[in-house]
Amino acid sequence: MLDIIEILWIAIPTCFKIYSSRTEGTIALTSSIIGRLSELGLANELISKLKIKLHLLIMAISVNQKQEAETLFNAMVAEYELIDKIKLDIKDESWIKGVKVTVDLTKAFFFYKLRRGRYANADRIHMSEDQKRVNKIQKILKYNCEKVLEGLDSDFDFERAVTAFLIFKAKMSTKKLRMIDQFETQLTKATATFVAINCKKLELKARFLMAELQLL
Repeated sequence: MLDIIEILWIAIPTCFKIYSSRTEGTIALTSSIIGRLSELGLANELISKLKIKLHLLIMAISVNQKQEAETLFNAMVAEYELIDKIKLDIKDESWIKGVKVTVDLTKAFFFYKLRRGRYANADRIHMSEDQKRVNKIQKILKYNCEKVLEGLDSDFDFERAVTAFLIFKAKMSTKKLRMIDQFETQLTKATATFVAINCKKLELKARFLMAELQLL
């Protein structure tokens, strides 16, 4: 029964996201599902994991919204705090580490987009200059994501690929690339992972970055 709940309540908002242009509607639907799960009153690790997956979905959708920077940042912090509370119910250490990597990847992507001016009123956000810098993004990816992923198995190859992709993307934005051969190897591996899981969008972006690298 719990397996059916997990499949349906992840599938419904995901399908809504794919076929609807209204991201606010997807977030509202996902939040409503989280509320319904709480109403079930089931003290079960599977339910806690499902709630976290849904909160991660909200974060992933939110980071791509064209909102005011501070509003979006506060919303993401709220989601992270809820995840942090729920994960206390979960004993699977590897799973928790995977969640941490996913949250940190989302944070890094948010800071990258903030740096690129993709959100409204980015200059008014209450955040230190250090947090806004590209080197802060690289530190999150290298020390919060890459280091944690070293101790995780092949189930996290996608997260490894995304981390490598974002590190390279952040490096490219600074125009200060060193050890180009190493980056080329990492980006080639990331592209192969995207191909293997049929993630066309990231595959194309990775190939585009590879082409840019060849021009350096």
